[in-house]
Amino acid sequence: MDSFPAAEVVSVDQAPTGVLLSCSDDTYQWTGRVTVQMDGASERAAVLDVIAGAFDDREGYDSAIDEQTGDPRLLVTGPGGAAYVGRFDEASHLVTLASASRRFALHEGENSYDTY
Repeated sequence: MDSFPAAEVVSVDQAPTGVLLSCSDDTYQWTGRVTVQMDGASERAAVLDVIAGAFDDREGYDSAIDEQTGDPRLLVTGPGGAAYVGRFDEASHLVTLASASRRFALHEGENSYDTY
């Protein structure tokens, strides 16, 4: 969040917990999302470039802008299989950054229906 120009951020919404998705009979991924309402001063390409740069500055992270689906989206991979997808809706000036952890197994006593 520090990479966003503070003067252009209207609000930030991020749930304190996420959801576990089943990847197989015994592995899961944690998923989450943050949304950032921008004031509209920056264009989509500039916003996605800022986010990409923040990830690229971190060791083990790589980013790319994918334009094959029509609307450009940011794809980021990180250590251990972490993944992020970023989008910027130009009409609403809303940035959505979805995340997923690497796959993992729950420890004994943990339940996939608990809050994480």
